[in-house]
Amino acid sequence: AAASAALTGMPCLAGRGADGAPLWPAGLTGSISHSGGQALALVGPSARRAGLGVDIEGPLSPRVAAEIAPVALTPEERACFGTDPVWVGLIFSAKESLFKALSPRIGRRFDFDAARLLPGGATRPPLLCLTCDLAPGWEAGRRIEPVLITHEQGVMTAVALQPRKVAPPST
Repeated sequence: AAASAALTGMPCLAGRGADGAPLWPAGLTGSISHSGGQALALVGPSARRAGLGVDIEGPLSPRVAAEIAPVALTPEERACFGTDPVWVGLIFSAKESLFKALSPRIGRRFDFDAARLLPGGATRPPLLCLTCDLAPGWEAGRRIEPVLITHEQGVMTAVALQPRKVAPPST
């Protein structure tokens, strides 16, 4: 509510859709996450962001990471990152953030295999890469840079989708 008020000049709360996802007031986009007594909201003007997604997850044990990896990670991700609990948590969370940002935008749900995390390098950050066509403008190969943060209480990730640029009309 405080973030919404700071952006709009008046207090407003997100509603809740039938699927449990937040319904933001006109002109705003955002995401909410909670885990282990922590809660986080990310809100911004929809004119500047096509979608925002945020997720927090508690730390994973090696056993839970090994159980989650075959569901949340693609074969390529498992080959690259294995079942390391921190990486499994980050990848799972990054895909949750992507889902929260993109699903309302395209009007449909998608699974964990719709994107994979490409490892970063010395001069480039890890990127999410769509593995299938989800909607016009969101085709296989499109890359999205997530924010990936690890901390004592687990992981936090965020995704900010850029609005699609529309070409000016020709004269």
